[in-house]
Amino acid sequence: MSIKAEEQKAEWKSLTPAKRRVAIATDALGQVLAGGYTLSSDHGDYLSIEKSEINDDVITMFRKRNLSSPASDSDVAFLQKNCQMCARGALLLSRVRKFNSCSLADVGFGRSRSEITYISASSDHTTDALKGAFSVTQLEMIEAAFERWGGIHDGRDLAREFGEDHDDDDDRMIAILQNIIDHKGTFKPAVRYEIVSY
Repeated sequence: MSIKAEEQKAEWKSLTPAKRRVAIATDALGQVLAGGYTLSSDHGDYLSIEKSEINDDVITMFRKRNLSSPASDSDVAFLQKNCQMCARGALLLSRVRKFNSCSLADVGFGRSRSEITYISASSDHTTDALKGAFSVTQLEMIEAAFERWGGIHDGRDLAREFGEDHDDDDDRMIAILQNIIDHKGTFKPAVRYEIVSY
């Protein structure tokens, strides 16, 4: 493991779960504002590359990689450049960017006969990678706000209403992330945000 990876691992261990959430949300907010993440509330995966886009270059890049080793800086740059993601996928990628103790297998890389055949993080991938920071309930509330779903009886109606305030995926994610940061790591959908463009 590199010195940088050791430092990131030590930093992760030194932070409380709330401070981890703030750090992840702050990184994700910076990436969204800089146009570094391709967000989509309707593509169906948490973090994915379309199978048709997994070309020979992608396969060559990852063929000899140990998928259980920590993601490298070039892995992260590749994911950031090529993946579409929802809110949980953005949090997952920022977790990897900021604290780099997740492996490629943790973020949904799959291999068949020594070739990459899919890159798609599931609910389990995001939950497992983020469990040291976010509870399942918090992730579900964030997801409900970003994708604008949730029923009256399941407690996600406030989150859905929060999300419905923002038509644009990037604006919606900015509001969610700023809410998490402002509330010291807890997403509070009862507190609404207006995104102002200059």
